[in-house]
Amino acid sequence: MFSHRIHIICSPYKTASSSVEQALVDIGVAKKPMPYSRAILRDNRELLLKWRQTANAAKTYDNFVSLHSSEVFAELSAYLKPLRKFDIFADAPFGHTHTHSFVRKLVAPKAVHIWINRDFDAWVDSVHRWEVSHPEIYAGKLKIWDTDPDRRLLMLRRLWNTNYRAFAELRGHFPDDCLELQFEELGDYTSLAAFYGVQAPAKPFPLRNVNS
Repeated sequence: MFSHRIHIICSPYKTASSSVEQALVDIGVAKKPMPYSRAILRDNRELLLKWRQTANAAKTYDNFVSLHSSEVFAELSAYLKPLRKFDIFADAPFGHTHTHSFVRKLVAPKAVHIWINRDFDAWVDSVHRWEVSHPEIYAGKLKIWDTDPDRRLLMLRRLWNTNYRAFAELRGHFPDDCLELQFEELGDYTSLAAFYGVQAPAKPFPLRNVNS
């Protein structure tokens, strides 16, 4: 469904995805990031949840494709249509974790999948501060932080581990299409530019959407 090459940041939110999104533009490999779309996410939430659970149950990409490829194209066609004009996805619903990586690989076979590793405790702290600062979006999660913080930590651990396993499964099959970055590498363009085989720009690496 995507005939052009796209770039997907598939690690969870608060992993410097906005900075890497801008860096992809800076090094000249992509031009048009898709902004966060609350409306598209809202209208397709149940469908994306269904396919996320289905893909997790399949465990391997080959198994998922053999069992479900025709259904994916049939059921997600309307969801994908407004996304096709973009070539970078660093936010919901097609970036991060709402759309499963197996689904994204199936509908965008030329896609590059980027995972950004961050120290878990630092990531949890950033997520907490982000959710507290956006109560209109995360009201339900804020209640869990207040009443059962251990449960919220477990939810975040599962989110991280489940999505990393999907990324690692794809990387095992398509190593040339998967890039794993360390958060600490994002002080400059070196690792990103090396993966794409381009020259690193002579300017500071972008810092966007950073929690205060």
